Amino acid sequence: MLNEGDVIETKNGKAEITFINGSIIEIGTNSTFELHNETKNEMQLNKGRIKAFIKKQLNIEPIKFRSLNAVLAVRGTEFIFSYDPYTNITQVDLNEGKLEITPIAGSVVNLNAGNTLIVNLDGTTNVNTLSLDQYASQSNDLNIATEVNSNSSSAGYIILVIIIVVAIAVLIYVFTRNKSDKKKI
Repeated sequence: MLNEGDVIETKNGKAEITFINGSIIEIGTNSTFELHNETKNEMQLNKGRIKAFIKKQLNIEPIKFRSLNAVLAVRGTEFIFSYDPYTNITQVDLNEGKLEITPIAGSVVNLNAGNTLIVNLDGTTNVNTLSLDQYASQSNDLNIATEVNSNSSSAGYIILVIIIVVAIAVLIYVFTRNKSDKKKI
């Protein structure tokens, strides 16, 4: 159970937060993520990269994701959010939906799906087209859910193969035993 003010810091590992409404945040390696203000739905990325799958938020205030130089207002979307504290650059890669991004030293930018936004050190922004290949490449470091499902599928497959091998061995044993019993009669 996470609480307001909790900080999640990954080094060589990754983490995943699943919310009651089904929203998921995947936290990449070497990242620091804070549940900044639970009652106001605010979170802060102090360093690193996250991938978020946020369920649609109807009739409530948007969830806010902060870095030190930008604020994202999220109502429901899938995106990758990264922040480098050494260069003070924020990057947002938007796969689905829309985002409202406010640089600390600038005006609101409405970002549409299929675009990437970079907030520079001086607060200026650059918007570029984001291909599906680029998005997939950016999310390779983060796909925790995919890795877990892949490992679960592999384990299930191994168990199935073991069950089949045991069943065949039992059938062979029963068949050979029946043959030897018939010869004794």
